[in-house]
Amino acid sequence: MAAALPIVCSPVGDVKTILEENECGLLATDHEFGKTIKRLLTNSYLQEKLGKRALHVAHSLFNWTHLADQLEEFYQKILHGAKLH
Repeated sequence: MAAALPIVCSPVGDVKTILEENECGLLATDHEFGKTIKRLLTNSYLQEKLGKRALHVAHSLFNWTHLADQLEEFYQKILHGAKLH
């Protein structure tokens, strides 16, 4: 993502949510991976669109400031006795 490249991954967990909410890659089941990668490789407009979004997401969600804020929030919850899942 930080290389401004779109990604193709399985639709599981937080990865699915990040891709769906930010439109920065494609989801594919095990049986669809090859077809999905081929779709991406043969569509330069889609590559560019998803790649630009991926770079934006990488800079906004996965930077040190954001990660530090999340960690601080986590510690605050622990200090205040919140139950963690």
